[in-house]
Amino acid sequence: MDLNDSVDAFFASIRDWGDGIKHPSFCYVALETATGFELLQARLIFGATTPFAPLGSFSFKRVRAGHFRLSEIDISPEDFLAEALRGVIRTPQGDIQFSGSSGRYGGHYQPFHSDGMPNERIGVLTVLGGQAELQQLQPELDWELKGATIPYDGLQELMNHYRVGTLRSDVIAIEAVALGIIAIDLSTLVTGTECEIAVRMSPACDPAKAGVTYRVMGGGNLVERGVVSGEVMDWIVGTDGVRRGSTKIQVPRAAVVQAYASYSGIVYHQGWIADPSMAQNPRRASYEAFDHKLASLADFLAKQPGKGNARDLESGVAWLLWMLGFSVTNLGQTPKLQEAPDLIATTPQGHFAVIECTTGPLKTDNKLPLLIERSEIVRSRLEASNNKHLKVLPVIVTSKKRSEIRGDIEQAERLGVLIITAETLTAALQRTLVRRDADEVFLEGEQAVANALAKYETH
Repeated sequence: MDLNDSVDAFFASIRDWGDGIKHPSFCYVALETATGFELLQARLIFGATTPFAPLGSFSFKRVRAGHFRLSEIDISPEDFLAEALRGVIRTPQGDIQFSGSSGRYGGHYQPFHSDGMPNERIGVLTVLGGQAELQQLQPELDWELKGATIPYDGLQELMNHYRVGTLRSDVIAIEAVALGIIAIDLSTLVTGTECEIAVRMSPACDPAKAGVTYRVMGGGNLVERGVVSGEVMDWIVGTDGVRRGSTKIQVPRAAVVQAYASYSGIVYHQGWIADPSMAQNPRRASYEAFDHKLASLADFLAKQPGKGNARDLESGVAWLLWMLGFSVTNLGQTPKLQEAPDLIATTPQGHFAVIECTTGPLKTDNKLPLLIERSEIVRSRLEASNNKHLKVLPVIVTSKKRSEIRGDIEQAERLGVLIITAETLTAALQRTLVRRDADEVFLEGEQAVANALAKYETH
């Protein structure tokens, strides 16, 4: 669809939110040019129950940044975006320019943005302007910001503070982001044979439009499906200003509940609720006997670049895959096998995942080409041993968020590599609550690779 259709689709997706939107806000970073301040990167935020980023502004020499509510300049979100597409963005700190590419703007709408998946529906409209002219300004801008009256380590740290995303060096961009207006409260528990299910949303939202659907697993089997209307939930507004609705259901002992939060009939968030003292997955139960609440595992999976951290990540991924039903061998920890992949995991049916792990970008240490080469070696050995029917899936795992590796994603997807990021790892930890079929997980990975490749097909 063209940009106008994308804009219409985005606003149509939040039309039923009504007063639940309450305070749409705009966060931005802009640079001074010969003709005034020019936008570098920005986000227009809808659905945040608490401020998305610190409200306020920053200005020092050639850099201006801020976060404000649109009510401060008395304009609707639709009119604000329409003005931006005419090249002008109004802010309490003064107008800034949003230049197009030869006067034109591009963009697209993603109703299920990867930053939210697999647990949250986040719709993102991306509007692209002209080329970002940053190369000739760096690293000078970073060093200017180190000496600002409110110092920042560099431009990226300032962008992180105002949550406008990872710096793009290619194009000026505005992202209109529809955050989930409702979410499952993940602090609830199964206690004995009772499960509390709760949702959190803006106090401006209508409880009658809220709802929960759920599935109950007990003894490794699905034992119940159910629906709870917001009209029968107990509602309070907490000291944090968030409206909370809750209900209780009866479940088998040691049950695990998967709950889905909806508003106006659309599901925006899912979460798992369990008894922390029990686990249906015997592999997790045995592992957790030595790693209380999976604290060490969660720490290993979140490791960032640093001495020894890549090895910890490899171990964490191996433990996680084992709890998901895979058989795993860790080859990368052995000095004599440094030409081998970090991990090889197999399913009960014998299919292979060849895995490389990194705490940094996907291209670190030539990881992608080596992964493809090593996957082909495994595939050729299987064929030579009369096991051609067994599948081989190349997988790269990073502890970085998907937004932090945006520049590496296309190459990996075009190579047919399954990309696992920090968000995927966090979601996978929740999936270990119940016994998993590794072949089913493998099939999901294959489908994700096929869907990614389909984006680059030409007709």
